[in-house]
Amino acid sequence: MKSLIPSNKVLSEFANFCRQNNLNVGVNATKDAKNLLSKYKIVDIDKAIYYLQFLFISNKKDMEKYNSLASEFFKRNVNLVNMSKGLDYEKILSHNKSKFKNMNTSFLNYLKSPSHDNLKQLSNDAVLSFASLDLSRPVSINYWVERIMASAYIDEIAQFFNITSRDNLGEFQIYELKQRFISQLRDEIFSQLFYMKNKNKKKYAADFLDELSDLSEKDFLHTDKAERKELLQEARKLGIQLAVKLKKQANNRKKGRISLRKTIRKSLSYGGSMFAIVHLSKIKRKPKLIVFCDISGSMALYSIFGLNFLSGILNAFRNIKAYVFIDGSTEVTDIVRKNAGEEISSILGKWNNYVKLDGHSDYELSIESLLESIKDISSSNLHLLVIGDARNNYRAIDQQVLNKFKDKFKKIYWLNPEKKQYWSTGDSIVSSIEPICDSIEEVRNLNQLKIFVQKISKQLV
Repeated sequence: MKSLIPSNKVLSEFANFCRQNNLNVGVNATKDAKNLLSKYKIVDIDKAIYYLQFLFISNKKDMEKYNSLASEFFKRNVNLVNMSKGLDYEKILSHNKSKFKNMNTSFLNYLKSPSHDNLKQLSNDAVLSFASLDLSRPVSINYWVERIMASAYIDEIAQFFNITSRDNLGEFQIYELKQRFISQLRDEIFSQLFYMKNKNKKKYAADFLDELSDLSEKDFLHTDKAERKELLQEARKLGIQLAVKLKKQANNRKKGRISLRKTIRKSLSYGGSMFAIVHLSKIKRKPKLIVFCDISGSMALYSIFGLNFLSGILNAFRNIKAYVFIDGSTEVTDIVRKNAGEEISSILGKWNNYVKLDGHSDYELSIESLLESIKDISSSNLHLLVIGDARNNYRAIDQQVLNKFKDKFKKIYWLNPEKKQYWSTGDSIVSSIEPICDSIEEVRNLNQLKIFVQKISKQLV
């Protein structure tokens, strides 16, 4: 048996209860609520609670608070789903026939009949429309899901919900319909990609697995938790090792050029024979290094290893600075210096703190941001170490920006965790950045990182 709708007294008490709990409810909410429930002929309390949200809250962010307060006040589990037939896809279509007459066929079929089969067909079309999809790349399925959801294909579909309603109720119902549709579509696209990736996955031969038994040869992306813990420690040790070599090289260069005048004067004590050579004092030149680490979605796990390698270097030097970037740069020198191992993932756990614009890789904006941040640092003997896959989300990069980047640093070294076979394909800008780099290396396992350290340790000072 359905519960009766709340009386004026109950509605008034509920409104006051919401105000007392910091939910700003208008003074005419009780009167408007009664009119609303009568207009839509609401006959049970659950539907009444659903409709009241559109009068009791003015900000979509307050939905959870309203849900909690309604549950507490009415002493029932409140589920704010669309329990009315007042607005659905077909009604929107019927009221906007001219606007949507050239609509995507698969989407139109889904709107008329929102079945799983039609949703599956729509998601399949969305996946096929994304030309740069490459499931062999070492990135997560979620990375491709978000790329597809941000594509022009999905954006065009989402225009269907860009309708202005005359009342608050309609606005919220359209918002709810859109959020529910986007969520269901995202889940279905994930399922499709998961199936596609596993369908094409080849079985590993036993002899191949034996060859990869050496942990130092194992791709960082394919490590389990225990292996990752060990490799993170080793990555940090390599950072310390590089820093130690830099220090030794700086300390070994104590002698300057020969001082002829002082050498001649010294020789007088030996009867004019030059038994002792006198050198001028040499000013020690501490290594000046900027480290620039990509933490965008496509980098994922590799960023953790890059930051641990970096923490080892920072532990030994005070004049080295660290920056992370997605679509703009952020300095993280102190955070990285104080953390190591899996603790470094705290940076990636707060990923949104480092988003400057839209959360998609933008190397041009990131480079410009970095150059602005370090403009007061002298370019003399300044080196740069970049850790990133050079995937720029199909954004162009200005050659002038790259030239300024090159001019700022004496040398630029680049560690790319992506296999070389994928460089300069799709949205990769390796072909653009390679000319400004003194070295760009594939580094996706511990051995490759060791080779890189050996290669540049003699060149950075």
